[in-house]
Amino acid sequence: SNYAFYNGKLMVTSLSERKEEKPIERIKVENGMWIDKKNEQEANKAVQLVKHILNTRKNNETIGVITFNSSQMNLIEDLIDKRRAENPQYEKYFLEDSDEPLFVKNLENVQGDERDIILFSICYANDKDGKFSMNFGPLNRAGGERRLNVAITRSKRMVVVFASIHGYNIDTNRTAAVGAAHLRSFLEYAEKGATFATNRREQSAIVEGLSNEVAEFIKANGYQVERGVGLSGYRVDIAVVHPQKPE
Repeated sequence: SNYAFYNGKLMVTSLSERKEEKPIERIKVENGMWIDKKNEQEANKAVQLVKHILNTRKNNETIGVITFNSSQMNLIEDLIDKRRAENPQYEKYFLEDSDEPLFVKNLENVQGDERDIILFSICYANDKDGKFSMNFGPLNRAGGERRLNVAITRSKRMVVVFASIHGYNIDTNRTAAVGAAHLRSFLEYAEKGATFATNRREQSAIVEGLSNEVAEFIKANGYQVERGVGLSGYRVDIAVVHPQKPE
């Protein structure tokens, strides 16, 4: 988002570069099919992962599921409701008065919501005849790219992308929609990962020297220190690792 929508001007100070898990993970759904504006294979994969996260999470990470249209949203909701009926212990995760309950929403109504982990169902795929339509719903409309930007920035920790297609399947020669071009780029990013060259602003020798002295003082008092933490042109000079929560 920083590079595609904000010209790299956001000052990103995230510590995610220190995490062991990938901030964006892509799960390829090999047999996904686009039928009646739904992708049942992707929906099943997403619901399986929701169950896995609820059963294995260590820090009560919150979950959100985002789809591209209401048909896929309703399908995933139905599958989750079925599992809720079979497993009453999950009900507490959906209570509206709880802190950040699990949600399933589409691009049209997810704005303002955030969760630790976002599962993103791309949904688009070949139909039963093996043909891939270039109709990307809201992304085809003017300003559709802004909806994509909202969707991919709802996560506070990580995004898991379920996709039945590759980025290169989106032929930008067949569409002038800016949103479709950005979706292609996002899928390629999720597939391959990317690093953006960032130039740390030059610091004067005085400031750098002071920063070094402070860092050495903190380390001498028994703390672990990391330098130049961040993901954009602005980096935090000194980050002190929490003794009990190194992540």
